Amino acid sequence: MYDLIIANATIVDGSGAAPYHADVAVKGPAIVAIGDLRDHQAVRRVDAAGRTLCPGFIDVHSHADLTLFRDDYAETLSPLLRQGITTFVGGHCGIGLSPITSENRDGLKTYLEVFAQMDFERDIRWDGLASFMDFVAKRGLPTNVALLVPHGLVRICASGLNNRLLERREIQTMQRLLIEGMEAGAFGLSSGLQYAPGLNADTEELI
Repeated sequence: MYDLIIANATIVDGSGAAPYHADVAVKGPAIVAIGDLRDHQAVRRVDAAGRTLCPGFIDVHSHADLTLFRDDYAETLSPLLRQGITTFVGGHCGIGLSPITSENRDGLKTYLEVFAQMDFERDIRWDGLASFMDFVAKRGLPTNVALLVPHGLVRICASGLNNRLLERREIQTMQRLLIEGMEAGAFGLSSGLQYAPGLNADTEELI
């Protein structure tokens, strides 16, 4: 017996093939059958006649990650699911919630309390991207999340909030933080070169 059968749907499967009509069976976390399943049993059956069934959408530029520390994060993210978004990419524009270093905490506090509307001392319960991912995973997520290492936050970690070019040792700190983030599972680096502090970066820093 299946857990769920979505019956009579118009399926757009993302492959580029023409839409077609079929039933879809789900067991556990996986789609296990597609076809004419009218004679099969399921715990729950949904009639999707006149509706379209497709893979979840991926929002490739989202700032929803800035809500993941909140107690009501699941409710806050629920509109994404109602729009069919099952994965989002966060950490864009050089802005994100990690890494957090013991150095330059005043700058990090100012920056994150503005952008995330958080109480820094109360809400920050992680340091690097790995511990942030652990924090998020233990709470559970209604969507999939891919994270980028945010250049702006990394810059503040290395040098504080300032309006100057960085010294070589500060750039080396940024390189280390980026490597740590990538090794923890980040998908890349994001920048926001029209925003402070990223607008102070020169070509050498970005390279």
